Amino acid sequence: MDPPCDLKDLTGHFEEVICRTPPERLAASEPGIRCLLAAAQLSPADLLRDPSLSPECLVLAFQRRFFRNEAYEELLVHRCEQDLRKWFGDWRVPSDWREDLLQALHLHLFSKALVKFDPAVGSFTPWLKQVAYHFWCGELRRIRPTVPLELVPEQAERCPSPPEQAVAEECRVLVEQAVEELPECQRTALRGAAEGKSADEVSREMGVEKASAYRWLFRGRREVERRLGLRGVVEP
Repeated sequence: MDPPCDLKDLTGHFEEVICRTPPERLAASEPGIRCLLAAAQLSPADLLRDPSLSPECLVLAFQRRFFRNEAYEELLVHRCEQDLRKWFGDWRVPSDWREDLLQALHLHLFSKALVKFDPAVGSFTPWLKQVAYHFWCGELRRIRPTVPLELVPEQAERCPSPPEQAVAEECRVLVEQAVEELPECQRTALRGAAEGKSADEVSREMGVEKASAYRWLFRGRREVERRLGLRGVVEP
């Protein structure tokens, strides 16, 4: 049989490898597919971007560590992030919380939740919506443990008193010291976010993939929280 030579053939070959190759043998198949992609002047991203690849197939690739990072980015960043943002709006997540929530959810999916999805049981999008909603509810309870799930109304702004201003300045200095001690990638990403830049803008300015910017922002924030005694453990 001739080797697959165009994107359609390569996509079919990829699906067959993912679905039929025993997991313990998948690692040995990856170099061969990379060679086929190179011969066709295609990248793994070109292959995974093919809309004929189902979300369930991309989840299997992630779970079986076959083009793992590329599969996650295609599925959760390129295909599903717009849905996640829409759901956040439907659930009345405050607009200034959404970027942080999205980054935290990405890390939760990448490090814990996505390996639990079973493509044989159901479709991916309803599962993702349920996971995202439960994660949002958990974050809301963590941030405001005494408040029911309905969001509290915004309070009228007032001028802080001199003691409050002094405490705020002390907190600002402590946060800046904690940020200064972070690895350069996390420090640069956090300072970009503090200037009001989106994850897209941060990733472009740093010359990295959007998923990397999300990861650095999340880890940087969690490390700052740990250094300030607000969180016990930094998630991997």
